[in-house]
Amino acid sequence: LQYDGLRGIAVLIVLLSHTSAREQDLFFWNFHGIGKVGVYLFFVLSAFLLTSIVLRKGRSFNGTSHYISTPDSNSLDTNGNAITLEAWVKPQDCTGTGDGRQTILTKSSAYYLNLENTTCKPAFYWYGINPAGYHTADTAVPLNTWSYVVATYDGQAVSIYIDGKLNKTVGATGTGTINTESLRIGGFNSSARNLNGYLDEVKISNVARTAEEIAESYRMGRDHYLNKTITSTDLSGKSSLPFYIAADRPGSYLSATVG
Repeated sequence: LQYDGLRGIAVLIVLLSHTSAREQDLFFWNFHGIGKVGVYLFFVLSAFLLTSIVLRKGRSFNGTSHYISTPDSNSLDTNGNAITLEAWVKPQDCTGTGDGRQTILTKSSAYYLNLENTTCKPAFYWYGINPAGYHTADTAVPLNTWSYVVATYDGQAVSIYIDGKLNKTVGATGTGTINTESLRIGGFNSSARNLNGYLDEVKISNVARTAEEIAESYRMGRDHYLNKTITSTDLSGKSSLPFYIAADRPGSYLSATVG
């Protein structure tokens, strides 16, 4: 059974407990007094469910044949004067198939965001802008660690950001190429530039996002992860269960006790 199904059973236990009177049987069973078990079961399963959602993050790519391809659409194009390409990436090595680069996302003969061969330095290329060719970050992203990589072009410069901080800026001009090629993620095809690792939150914008916006996106994504061990608590001797719901205002929260 999935966690949601088990939580449904927990809710049913609570309802049956309230439906059964102390001395009255329901369907030949007396459920009075077991509601507390249902409440505990519901919250414990909810914690497991939320933890699994937070920790299970990203799409894996095997480094040899995996890639995602989606047909062209207008939503994948810009006016040629500005663009932002971004993704969370967790590489497991620095050598892809084919020429060794690893694709984060690309539209062939238009725009590319890759990790460079042997170095894992993020690199951006957009046909039509000058100077032509790949514009490569000065710093590599680490292996087996999530990094937030962003490349922008605003008509005046190409900028590459790593983990919310500007890493490289190169003066550039021109109009970027727009075409009808498919969008590919995690590989150029089934045997070229295949990424060995994980990708998440791959995005394309038709504007050059600002440094402040990129830094804020990094903070939001970074804080989405749980980076500490969650210890268990023995509830067998408890008669009530407190929980807290955070509010938007700092230092403010709603508290309640069940039981």
